[in-house]
Amino acid sequence: MPSGFRYASSGKVRDIYELDADSRFLTHEERIDEEATLVLVATDRMSALDVVLGDEVPNKGFVLTALTQFWMDRLRDITPNHLVGWRGRDLPGEVAYYAGRAMLVKKLSMIPIECVVRGYLTGSAWSCYKTTGRINGTRLPGSFRHGDRLPKPIFTPAIKNRHGHDENVSIAQMRSAIGAELTEQIHRLSIELYERAAEFASTRGILIADTKFEFGTDRRGNLILADEVLTPDSSRFWLSETWKPGGIPYSFGRELIREWLQSRGWNGGAPPPRLPHAVVSETARRYTEICRILTGQSIDDWIATARDTDTAGSRRGA
Repeated sequence: MPSGFRYASSGKVRDIYELDADSRFLTHEERIDEEATLVLVATDRMSALDVVLGDEVPNKGFVLTALTQFWMDRLRDITPNHLVGWRGRDLPGEVAYYAGRAMLVKKLSMIPIECVVRGYLTGSAWSCYKTTGRINGTRLPGSFRHGDRLPKPIFTPAIKNRHGHDENVSIAQMRSAIGAELTEQIHRLSIELYERAAEFASTRGILIADTKFEFGTDRRGNLILADEVLTPDSSRFWLSETWKPGGIPYSFGRELIREWLQSRGWNGGAPPPRLPHAVVSETARRYTEICRILTGQSIDDWIATARDTDTAGSRRGA
């Protein structure tokens, strides 16, 4: 990492760097926001069952960054977000080298809740419903099949755990953990963000089956949308023309990898099995394809925009 930054931590997919306290960078001859002290670099790492796999998915980090920037810009009238810069010319100092994968963001006090919104019955919600007839402790009216559209989007939070899987909780448990006022605010915003995104995606022939959001608070206590937003890592995107209740629609996420791992009987133990090249390359293709469908821009064009180059790799205006 360039001078002026220090390594802070790594998640399953992202590496996090923090601006040194005595470092000062300028962008466009103005001071960077005083709270913009983190750089998130999205890698091509892939995880399953909370385990980082041994195989990377080419261009995945670019896709995650491109879609997060796209959605944060499109949804910023609903709630503020932590993104400050993503183009090379907007990134401080040598961080511009990571343009396309990097986001300069505000450092927040993160709320330890996965804010999951579901519009369709699938994934862990379907598994829970089959067993208990409930999702996160709430009984659904009527009878549902896998893949059914829910009468209205539902909010199913989970408490983030440092180790192991996140724990699904009821909204009442969420209130006990973080307070009623904050819970209601997050609940309302999560549903509104999902509905706005789902409405737009439908115009591109895409259904958003479910997604998750994360929030933090800034120094003034404002609630801020953070981390990744509506990416194939955090969402299930279905091709609408292939959807029918009870069926398995064409998906643009990690399903191929999940299905292959399940077929091998892998339960999360170390080391994870190596993925076949065909599974990795097809997953990479689907990631870049959903990015193109939703943003209207190829991943190569996104990288060129972020790096301020043309698609041949030369600097614009050079």
